[in-house]
Amino acid sequence: MSSEQNQGNSRSESNNQITISSSVEPTASGNPSEKDTEPTYYPFYIPKVAEWLDTEIRTHRLWRRFKRSANALLVIATILILCVYYGQLRQMKKSTRAATKSVKLIEKNERIDQRAWVTVRQAKVDNALTVGQAPVVTLSISNSGKTPALRTEVAWAVFERSSTPDSWTEDAWLPAIIEPAISQIVVGPNGDITAKKEKIGAIVDTDEIKTIRDGDNYLYARGFITYYDIFKQPHRTEFCYRIHGKELDQLLMQAAESGNNAN
Repeated sequence: MSSEQNQGNSRSESNNQITISSSVEPTASGNPSEKDTEPTYYPFYIPKVAEWLDTEIRTHRLWRRFKRSANALLVIATILILCVYYGQLRQMKKSTRAATKSVKLIEKNERIDQRAWVTVRQAKVDNALTVGQAPVVTLSISNSGKTPALRTEVAWAVFERSSTPDSWTEDAWLPAIIEPAISQIVVGPNGDITAKKEKIGAIVDTDEIKTIRDGDNYLYARGFITYYDIFKQPHRTEFCYRIHGKELDQLLMQAAESGNNAN
């Protein structure tokens, strides 16, 4: 039994080994050398090495494919991240612009609320129209704002005209007669100042008075007020008052249909 087993083992070993006998050449002495007669053996694991190499090659190919796929996914992910970042950046810019606009609007509203507002509260003829005398008009000017009006200056004129001028340049002489009546002053909040001005030329005769009473002519007080608010912003108030007809009995001038403006 053991001999059969030994024979089987020897067969299996012979199957796993391949012996290649090469042709032996005699040496100079005529006897073959030991080295030449030694057989060459190929171990049984050579097929496994080949299989391993094949597996490695395939694995390497898969790895390269995986790397290419991973790189492609990485590029796509990077593009998506950049898109998201760009969208967030645009949104941040919009929010910043909206916040800046809101702050500017608040500042503007605060300035409007706190700034000075200088206007003509009343214009009145001091006395009845008399031949040989120039009518005198008194302006009551007030600052209805919450802060002082700085460098306030009033420039105006009193004159006769049949209709309300539409612009300062309509008559060439009108801008020339507008001269400061008050030097630059400060008008405090809820403060009032007055300005007086005579008509250009005295009343010539009763016919001139009659034309005003009949409504053919008007007695005008027109000009502008310039000043600065505490925020160093310049402002200009234009005014135009007139009187005729029965209004002469009260001596109180009324605002004309044009020529009144403020900023």
